[in-house]
Amino acid sequence: MGTIKDFILGRQIKIYDPKLGALTTKVRGNNLSKYYSWEAELQLKGQERPTYFILDGNRIEPDENQKKCVYAIIDSIDEIINQMDELIKIQPNLHQIYKGNWKKEFFLESVIPHITTDEKGFGTQFEISFRLISEYEDPKTGHSIGMIWDNGRLTDVEIDFKSL
Repeated sequence: MGTIKDFILGRQIKIYDPKLGALTTKVRGNNLSKYYSWEAELQLKGQERPTYFILDGNRIEPDENQKKCVYAIIDSIDEIINQMDELIKIQPNLHQIYKGNWKKEFFLESVIPHITTDEKGFGTQFEISFRLISEYEDPKTGHSIGMIWDNGRLTDVEIDFKSL
């Protein structure tokens, strides 16, 4: 029998994934058709700080297609960084705003689903966000690079260098 806290907030479920490590969610009830968010934090090679991942799923595990997408993002992080570097170099307004070596000053902060769950199932587009390492402890500051990852393609890049 669960506690009142488990009833109100849900009980924590933890599973282990060979690529993402520990994934956790809070579950209320036994309904397999209810959607849950699974969370993981992983220190990626070449990144200064851990990356936060969110995946959609049911009460048992994250969606398999979303896991495959996240694996692809992890496996191609160097390519993603290189694509962003090229984008900054070729767009004069971005190059003027940020002249430093952003690859050394930013880290991959988060990878989260972009499209909300609908009648078609879980989305396979993800928002990828980079944050200035020196602002890691204060997420309100806002120096960031965000984009949508869609099957290996980066779209909707948004760069926010407020006072650089």
